[in-house]
Amino acid sequence: MAVQQLRPRSRRSKWTRLGAGVLGALVLSSSLVACGGASSSSSENDTLRFASYGPPIRTWDPHRDGRAASNLMLFAVYDRLIGVDPNGALIPQLATAWEFSDATTLDLTLREGVTFQDGTAFDGEAVKANIERAQTIDDGTGPWAAPLSVVKAVEVTSPTSVSLKLKAPSAALPNLLADAAGAMISPAAFTKDLNQVTAGAGMYSLAKWTADGSATFEAYDGYWDADSVGPSTIEMPFQLDQLRRLDMLKAGEVDATFGHTSFVDAAERDGRKVAPAVGVNFWMLDFNRASKPFDDKRVRLAINYALDAQPMIDALLAGQAEKNQQPFNESSVGFSEEVGKTPYERDVKRSRELLAEAGHQNGISFDCAVVAGSGGAYSAYLEVIKEQLAEAGIKLDIKLVESQSAALLIDKSVDCALLPYGTGSPIVLAKQLFATDGYYNAGKVADEETTALLAALDEPQSDDELGADFDALVKKVIDDALFTGVFFEQWAVVSDERVKGLDFYTTGQYTEFRGVSVD
Repeated sequence: MAVQQLRPRSRRSKWTRLGAGVLGALVLSSSLVACGGASSSSSENDTLRFASYGPPIRTWDPHRDGRAASNLMLFAVYDRLIGVDPNGALIPQLATAWEFSDATTLDLTLREGVTFQDGTAFDGEAVKANIERAQTIDDGTGPWAAPLSVVKAVEVTSPTSVSLKLKAPSAALPNLLADAAGAMISPAAFTKDLNQVTAGAGMYSLAKWTADGSATFEAYDGYWDADSVGPSTIEMPFQLDQLRRLDMLKAGEVDATFGHTSFVDAAERDGRKVAPAVGVNFWMLDFNRASKPFDDKRVRLAINYALDAQPMIDALLAGQAEKNQQPFNESSVGFSEEVGKTPYERDVKRSRELLAEAGHQNGISFDCAVVAGSGGAYSAYLEVIKEQLAEAGIKLDIKLVESQSAALLIDKSVDCALLPYGTGSPIVLAKQLFATDGYYNAGKVADEETTALLAALDEPQSDDELGADFDALVKKVIDDALFTGVFFEQWAVVSDERVKGLDFYTTGQYTEFRGVSVD
């Protein structure tokens, strides 16, 4: 889940966070769709061709999609209550201000004069309807139902103000409302098949969607922030292979794309512009900890001690990644200096001893999913991991899938996957990874101590106090080996010189198109 705030270790107010509008982008799936509410005028110079990336989306309904990769497209159509800037700071979007008036009440002031693309007015009742829908959709099994369960009631105090009454303190709630949990859909469209059509209040309307995952968007004439609307048309051909995306840019087939910084040098040599901001993804082996053999801490520890990511970084990523075994980088308040980046140093002998203690003297074997495509880059990561684990008697069989997150979390066809997670609000990410109802917690298991440590993060406190709470949490999840951290990789936006104002958003693997122009 991805749009989450990165915060340095500095003191802030316990209660108030204010901000100023932002937009986003969209996602992929199958079939062809046309939607109303868009401008029909466009020219070659008023079209941005952006090669997109990510597993094809299964739905255009933001309340049914919890994957960060989907935000590239979803956020172009759907504004959220709260936005983010390229550096991950929270800023106003459909809410112009927000404040915790007490520990369990979040008050939001709503933007006036906003209409959804179907002409329905955006107001307090629309906010109430959306949050209640996200909480209850699919009998309460949607990806945002558990994170939003902290909201006890939505009180509409006026057409332009709402109060969210909470069951308990939730310092991360504004960050959550900056993700798809805060995406606003026209209530008049709730009865439509939102898996196939869209009804947002964003800068762009979905004009076409094809079976290969490509999409075309047209600017919404009635958007509340007309000055920020860029090209009248955005074409997003889908291409999972990042080397092919770069070839498309070189050949003039697209104007911009993004990918791992290992190909940035080649792009710059070819005269392409690289956005100065880079985003980071945390790659990890994620397990279903309710399934054997991953329900045994000793097995998970054995996997951690058998792995060293540095050869992979050097050979496959041109050294442009950082070995780190905790899920927060050093710019995040979640990073634990006490734990450090590499709490597990590779020790094959110790790995074998742990397996023997767990009753696996002859080793273990399991399938692990990774997304197919991307020129084989991601499966190559897993090949290196496979070779290293084999030295400790751990047999990993690679399973190529369309979406590794779907294989682990939705279809449950595997109990292990190599997954990237966008960085952002460490509170939101920690809950999604480790809470019993966390979207990325495949087995939905957590012990009492972990649950209590997660709850402490939501208490009103300074960043210094929050950092101390994170130190305790990170030490716990590392001691329990709840996952196997691999590395942080950097991504960047690469574009033709004609493209202006296109930044990479550090909160995840996507960009937003506010203020972008094509000369």
